Amino acid sequence: MAVTCSVSISCASGKPLLIENDKIWSELLEISVANKITEECESIDARKIKGLFALLAIKNEAAQLGYTEVEIKEFIGNKENQEKLENDTDIYLTDNGVDLNKGATFCKFGRLEINKESIIGSLLRTK
Repeated sequence: MAVTCSVSISCASGKPLLIENDKIWSELLEISVANKITEECESIDARKIKGLFALLAIKNEAAQLGYTEVEIKEFIGNKENQEKLENDTDIYLTDNGVDLNKGATFCKFGRLEINKESIIGSLLRTK
């Protein structure tokens, strides 16, 4: 039902679905990757306020593109979008050498991102 609503609202307004916006999707993916690292690695924590600001920036970016609050909430709450983000997160991590069954590889990748001062690394901190 939510997918149908999202499609209907987007089609009616002439805008593409938010999930089709590569910039927004890649920014959400960076946040998701950082979040998964903090879930799997005990020695790395999230920079929660920085993460919240990153999410607000994405929301503001979508609003500037003309998406309504309702459309943004539907996009965020859509179960299929959440599953795709989880899947893309796992793919991103494995493509970058993380073994999803070994916490130490999450820690190693997280520390590399912190040291590189990447977007993902900026959302993380060592404990």
